[in-house]
Amino acid sequence: MSHLSDLAKLKAQIRSNPNLNVFSGAVGGLASLTIGHPLDTVKVTLQTMKADSSGKMPYAGMLDCSKKLIKSDGILSLYRGLGSMIIMTMPRFALTFHGNALGKQLYAKWFPRDEKKTGVPVGQILFGGTFSQILVSPFIVAPFERVKVLMQTQKPREFKNQWDCFKFLLNKQGLASVFRGIPITYSRDMPTFGFYFLCYELVKYAFDKEGSNPLVTLLAGGCAGVGGWAVAIPMDTIKNRHQATMKKYNSFVTLKHLIKEEGFTGLFRGGGTILIRAFPTNAAAFLGYETCVSLIARFTAI
Repeated sequence: MSHLSDLAKLKAQIRSNPNLNVFSGAVGGLASLTIGHPLDTVKVTLQTMKADSSGKMPYAGMLDCSKKLIKSDGILSLYRGLGSMIIMTMPRFALTFHGNALGKQLYAKWFPRDEKKTGVPVGQILFGGTFSQILVSPFIVAPFERVKVLMQTQKPREFKNQWDCFKFLLNKQGLASVFRGIPITYSRDMPTFGFYFLCYELVKYAFDKEGSNPLVTLLAGGCAGVGGWAVAIPMDTIKNRHQATMKKYNSFVTLKHLIKEEGFTGLFRGGGTILIRAFPTNAAAFLGYETCVSLIARFTAI
C-alpha cells in the first residue's frame, strides 16, 4: 500500500509539471483524434448545412448524415481534413496540458491554498484550463480548424488536400483568412477547457483519488468531454459556420444570419452528435494521457 501511495504521489508530481505534460498530452491528443474524427466530420456537416429552395434540410440527423456521406463519397469522406488535424491535435493537446499545469502553478503562487483544506481546488482548476488556451486557440486551433472545416464541408470538392486548401486561402484572401475565427474560437475554448478539466478532476476525486484505475480514467475523461462540449456547443456552431464561408464579414454577422434563418435552436444543431462523440473521444484522450504519466512515473521510480 505504501508503494502504491508513493507511486500515486509521483504521478501527481508529474501531472503538475508543465514540461512532463507535453509528451503525455500529445499522446492523449492522438488517441482522441483516432476515435473522434469521423463523428467530427458529421458534426461539422450538420452545423454548416443549409436548407434548399423548398426549405428542406439535406440531412435529418447524425445517422442520416453519416449514411449519405458514405453513400456519396465513400467511408473515407468521414476522414476529410484528418491530415491537418493530426498536425494540429498533438501539439494542441501537448500545449493544452502544459498550459493547464502552468496555469495551476501560477494560481497556487498567487492564491496560496490553506493546507488544511481538502477536496478539489475548483478555482485553481478552472483557471488552469482557461489559461491553457491563451496561445493554443489563436495560433494552433483557429487556422487548422479553418482548413478542416472547409475540407469537411466543400461541395463539390474544391481542394485536393489540406495543403491545397491552405495555399488557396493564403493566395486568394491573405493570411487573415487562414486565421479567420480567432475571437469566436477564444469564446468557445477558454470556458470550455476550464469546465473540461474541472469535470475530470471532480470525477477522479470522487472515485479514484490514487489515480490508478483505468476504468475511472475512462469515465472521468468521458464526463470531461461531455461537460466541456455542453458549454461549447453554441460557440462551436457559430465558429464552424463562420469558418465554412469565404465571405468577408465578422462572426456577429454570422450569428445574426444564423438566428434569422433558424432561430436560437440553430445554435445547438448537431448537439446530439457532439455529445455522443465527446464521451469516447475524451475518454481515449485521458486514458492515453494517464497511461503516459504512469509510464513516466514507473521509469522515474526505477
